[in-house]
Amino acid sequence: MITFKEIEKEYIRIATFWGEDAKKFPLPLIRDDCGGYHLEISSDSTMSLIATERGNINDKKTTQSMDELLYWVFKMRATAKALQYEVKHRVPNQDFRRLYFLQSINEIKKLSDVWADRLKEEFNNILEKNPFMDELLDEKLK
Repeated sequence: MITFKEIEKEYIRIATFWGEDAKKFPLPLIRDDCGGYHLEISSDSTMSLIATERGNINDKKTTQSMDELLYWVFKMRATAKALQYEVKHRVPNQDFRRLYFLQSINEIKKLSDVWADRLKEEFNNILEKNPFMDELLDEKLK
């Protein structure tokens, strides 16, 4: 059975490699119903990241792979860092996702090429359905 201590130890190892001052796993083991994620580990080593708010489950991801779980956690951290970067370096009339997606991939690539390729594929899937809007932003200004 995978334990919380094993997950926390691996999280701290990766976060420290990333340059973070990590002392503990960033998510609680108990739901707070305030919109954030918490971690649940079942007796069969199934790990679930669950976001709850006001008694409702808004998102739930389940896996038996520690790598998968850590990908989800570090993806959240990488995209949060990328969003902060994008806000500080915003380009007028450019779809914010250009810089945000690129910086997210750059951040997670510092940890794993496999994770970076996976995130790039996820972003490409988003862009297939919702292409960049630079042209639309440019048209509105004319």
